[in-house]
Amino acid sequence: MRKFFVVVALIPISTALVWMVYYSVKKINSNSKIDLAQNQLSRLFSSLDLAIENVNDPAIIVYFNSECEHCQSEIKSIVKKINSFESHQLFFISHEPQTQALEFLKNYNLEENYIISNPEKVMNAFSGGVPQTLIYSNGLLKKHFKGEVSVEAVLNAINDD
Repeated sequence: MRKFFVVVALIPISTALVWMVYYSVKKINSNSKIDLAQNQLSRLFSSLDLAIENVNDPAIIVYFNSECEHCQSEIKSIVKKINSFESHQLFFISHEPQTQALEFLKNYNLEENYIISNPEKVMNAFSGGVPQTLIYSNGLLKKHFKGEVSVEAVLNAINDD
């Protein structure tokens, strides 16, 4: 009788373990695809269904949300030192509604730097939360900051060649 209870108890435990392993592998594979797409600027733009013709190298992409305090702080810091970014093309992208993102960027005269893309494609192209800052040189990902980053760290990364 005791063996019966042990076997009955092991069934849900083993089922839960199999489920956890399956979803962990699925998440790792998803993140690997995202990382692979982000490693090249052309692949990232392709995953967003964007043409890359007008992109000059080097480039910086900031993934943001207008309601995120960390994003607001990072963008304010970038604007204060905007002249330091003259040698780089600066892009901003968000998964929120276009009107909301553009209204936010207008406050900083950055609306011309906004990348318009399908919100679902944006969320599939970036794993994790906002803000994220990606720095590209020669079309390849040079540095990827997840979370709020200081402008000095970004400047150090773009000047470190």
